[in-house]
Amino acid sequence: MKKTTIKLKKVVGQIMALAEMIEKDENCDKLITQFKAAKGALNGAFNDVLEDSLKSCLKDKKGKDLDNIIKQVSRR
Repeated sequence: MKKTTIKLKKVVGQIMALAEMIEKDENCDKLITQFKAAKGALNGAFNDVLEDSLKSCLKDKKGKDLDNIIKQVSRR
């Protein structure tokens, strides 16, 4: 989970930078690039957590937990 924590800390930094850019009325291209980077990093952290959770549920054969994870992932 350490790599996930590092990814989340990077996301926090990206979001703080994004807020500053918006306050400074930065160029739209730069804003979109920063949004995409933050979104990608957050998706990466989510995928790490999801993978670890699924492996744990399958390893421990926690069917109820696995069903819950699948329901959460399939929500929009």
